[in-house]
Amino acid sequence: MDYVAVKQARHPAYRPLDQHTKEIRLLDVIPSVNEADSVRCDVLHKSLNSHDSHEYETISYAWGASKDRRTIVLNDVPLPVPIESERALRRMRLSDKYRTLWIDSVCINQVDGDERSQQVAIMSDIYRSSNGNLIYLGDEDGLVGPAVENMNLIYEEMRLWTNDFTVARSVLYYAEEGLQRELRHSEESLGVRLNLEAFTDLIGRPCRLWVLQEAALAPANRCYAGRHEFDLLLVLRVAAWLYIHRTSLTAELSWNTGFQNVIMLFVYADHQYGLFGKKTRKAFSDLLYASSLRQTTDPRDRVFGMLGLLGQLPDSCRDASHLLSPDYQKHVAEVQRDATRYIILEDNALNILALIDHSETSLALDACSWAVRLVKGKKGSAEPNPLLWGQFHAANGRVVDPRLVLPDTGFDDPRVLSLLGMVSDVVIETGEVLAPEVYHSAETVERALCTVEELTSRRTTLSTEDMFRVLVTDIGARREQLGARREQLTDSEAQQMAASWKSCKDSRPPGPKNLRSHIGKFAWHRRVFTTAKGALGLGPALTVAGDLITVLDGGALPFVLRPEKSSYRVVGACYVHGIMHGTDVQGGEEGEKQIFDLR
Repeated sequence: MDYVAVKQARHPAYRPLDQHTKEIRLLDVIPSVNEADSVRCDVLHKSLNSHDSHEYETISYAWGASKDRRTIVLNDVPLPVPIESERALRRMRLSDKYRTLWIDSVCINQVDGDERSQQVAIMSDIYRSSNGNLIYLGDEDGLVGPAVENMNLIYEEMRLWTNDFTVARSVLYYAEEGLQRELRHSEESLGVRLNLEAFTDLIGRPCRLWVLQEAALAPANRCYAGRHEFDLLLVLRVAAWLYIHRTSLTAELSWNTGFQNVIMLFVYADHQYGLFGKKTRKAFSDLLYASSLRQTTDPRDRVFGMLGLLGQLPDSCRDASHLLSPDYQKHVAEVQRDATRYIILEDNALNILALIDHSETSLALDACSWAVRLVKGKKGSAEPNPLLWGQFHAANGRVVDPRLVLPDTGFDDPRVLSLLGMVSDVVIETGEVLAPEVYHSAETVERALCTVEELTSRRTTLSTEDMFRVLVTDIGARREQLGARREQLTDSEAQQMAASWKSCKDSRPPGPKNLRSHIGKFAWHRRVFTTAKGALGLGPALTVAGDLITVLDGGALPFVLRPEKSSYRVVGACYVHGIMHGTDVQGGEEGEKQIFDLR
C-alpha cells in the first residue's frame, strides 16, 4: 500500500458506512472568496433510504493517468487526493455559501475493496437522488468560448429546422421523412460554419467511462470548462445534428474519438431524443459496447461502471445476477468471463462473441478464448471492426441452451463455456492478412485483390461479384441517420464493385477510393480462406488451415474454432458464403449436433 493509500485508509473521516441503509459520504465544501485557498470540507453521512434534508450535487470528471496528488482538508485533517479531484472541487466551490457535493474518489474509501464494491452497487441511487450532476472538463485554453458560441448558433439552426424540436426524432432517426432526405442531400444544409478546431478541442477533453452512467442517471447535467458553464444537452444535440450532416463535413470529424464518444453519450443521456434515453432497461451488450469507447483507469469498471443503467433484469437472467455483482476482489479475467456469460443469457444469442478479436497472446493456452476483452490493445494496434450480425441467421433460429451456459449444478470449471452446435466445414487454405497498410494506396489494394482473386478462382467456383460479397460480408452502404442498420449488399452494388475492379485491372488507373473504403471497413485485419467444401470465407487474422467452421445454436454468424484435445478455442466470428442464412442447418440430422466445450 503506497503512502497516499495509507493516508486515506487511516483518515478519521472514513468511518464505516452502513450498507443496509445505503449510507454515503457527502462533502460540505466550505466557501472561499480566494481561489488560491486550500479546499476544505466537512464530511457528512447520508442514508439514501431516509428523507433527510441533505440535498447534494454529484461531480463527474476524468481521473486521468497522472499519479500526482494535491491535498484537501477533511474535518480539519489533510488528505492527498488525485489532482483532478482537487481541481474539480476547487472549480465547484462557491464564494458565499456551502455547497454539498459527492465525488467518488473522495467520498468512497478507494482502498477498501468491500466498500468500493458496495458503493458501486448503489451508484444509480446516488446519481438519481442528487439535485444534478456537475461535469468538470478542465481549465480554459482559449477555445472553450468560441466552441460554446459556435454550438449555440448550430443549436438554434437545429431548433429552426425541427420546428422547435417537435420533429427532432423524425429528423434524426427516420429516412422516410422528407426533411431528413433534404438534409442528407443538401451540401448547404448546415447553415452555420462549424468551428472544427474549437469543437473538437472541447469534445476531446478527457472524459472517463463513468461520465456516461452518471450523465444518463442524473436529473440534469451542467458542464464546467474554465470559466464557462453550459448545459450538457447543448453539446449532445449539436453533435447529433452534425452527425446527420457528416457527409458534407470534413472526414476528420467522423473519425474523431471525442465525437464518437459524444454521440454515444447523446444516445443514452438525452432522455428526450436519445435512442435509449427513454428506455427503463438497456441490454447489457449495448452498455458494454458503449463502455468500450470510453476511458477508465480500472478495466473492471467497463462492467461495473454501467450497472446503474441496466435496470430490472429480465426473467431469463434472474439466476445470473451474481455474474455482474460489483466485486473488486475479482481478477479482470473473471469479470470478463462472467460478463460474457451473462450477455449470452440475456440475449439468448451469441452476438457478443462477434466482438472477440484475438492477438497471438490472448489466444494462448492461458487465456479464456470466449471472453470479450475489457482491456483494449495498445493505441495504434490493428483491430478489425466487428462483423455485423443483424441480417444473418446462420443457426436458422436455433437459440442458446441456457442450461449449458449456466448449469443448475454449477461449474466444474468456470473457464469453460459449453454450447451446442455442428461442424459445417474445415479451413484448407488461407490468404494473407489484409493488414492496414494494404489500404494505403490503389496499388497495394490491387495487389491484395489479385491474390484474393487467384485463391478464389483456384479453390472455388464463385463469381467476382460473390468474391466481393465475401470481402464486404454482404453489407451495403451505410445509411446516414442515427441508429440506422446496415442493409444487405444489392446485386447492383456487387456488380458495380466487380466492374470497378475490372476497370482497374484493364486500364490501371488509381483504384476507386470508395471501393477501397468499403472493403476496408470489413476486411481490415482479416484474411480470406477457402474450405473443404469449396466455400470462400472471411475470418480472423489468426485463422489457419485445419480450423473448423462451426454453426453454434444462437449464432447469427458462423465461428472459427480450433480443436484442442478435448475442448476448443474460439478464434472468432467469420463470414462464409453460402451458409449465412441457415443453409447448413436446414435439414441437418440431430446426430450431427454436438456440445462444444470452449476454453
